[in-house]
Amino acid sequence: TLAGLAASGIVPEHVMHSTAPVHLLTFTLKQGQECWLAFGNFDVIKTYNNSNYYAMAVLQLADALRTARAQARR
Repeated sequence: TLAGLAASGIVPEHVMHSTAPVHLLTFTLKQGQECWLAFGNFDVIKTYNNSNYYAMAVLQLADALRTARAQARR
């Protein structure tokens, strides 16, 4: 949980309120490492392809589409 991570000294950049189970993911990129918190929806994406990189690509694509759609409505 977020509380468990906080007890270990891991605090998200943005304030989050959840008691749901969470996974700490670390991705190695050309620029270094990037850490993300993943909740249950991330695991659902991975039922199709059990790769953290695949699930992250789906997440980032969905976020880009949501942003583009919001900008188009303005």
